[in-house]
Amino acid sequence: LCWLRGHIRSYRSSCRLGNNSRGSQTDKDSIGIDEWGNEDLTNAIWHYNSCFGSAEHTYDGNTDADCNECGYVRDLSVLVFGTCGNNISWELNTATKVLKLTGTGITYNYVNVGNVNPFIEHRANIKTIIIGDGITHLGNRLFRGLTQVESVKFGKDVATMGYEVFYGDTALEKVTFNSKLTNIGALSFYGCTALESIALPSTVKDIANRAFKGSGLTTVDLPNSVKTLGYEVF
Repeated sequence: LCWLRGHIRSYRSSCRLGNNSRGSQTDKDSIGIDEWGNEDLTNAIWHYNSCFGSAEHTYDGNTDADCNECGYVRDLSVLVFGTCGNNISWELNTATKVLKLTGTGITYNYVNVGNVNPFIEHRANIKTIIIGDGITHLGNRLFRGLTQVESVKFGKDVATMGYEVFYGDTALEKVTFNSKLTNIGALSFYGCTALESIALPSTVKDIANRAFKGSGLTTVDLPNSVKTLGYEVF
């Protein structure tokens, strides 16, 4: 019993600090998380055998199921992959309904016909969007028409946005900006009717035409940094 408690404490520390947690998959499955009140471990990453101090597992490409470092097997049955920039990949977990973008640089631009964003066909399974650090620009119509998305979190390096980025995302109610964003493109949040409040960062300088037109916003505090407002912004 003492060993088990110590093992759980060691596991919690390793997950939070990114250190290696050793043990077999059988050991992991045998731990009674709920019994000991460790609900925070439920979604933690289990590094069994050895992950050499890595905080996350690593894989070769989108179809590799086994971690390169420790052999952990991820469930590809709930994952969908793709690219949306020369150096940017996306991963959607259809079980948690979380879409993550990772990489560096700018995303692709998309249009309405023939080159729509790659997320449209999965929109019923996307509720949360997380944009990773290193991504600097969100292209035109990147997330347009994702009608089930409820929240978006910007990575720390997003500085600019194209147009119609979140156009028509009617369920979007929470947007977490970073402290580096300088512009909000035309029609970026057009028709986001569930978006009733927003906190613009003090770095925003330009808000383009109809950026928030048709949204649920009633009042907005504009930071002093704003130099240019387009027409019918709200």
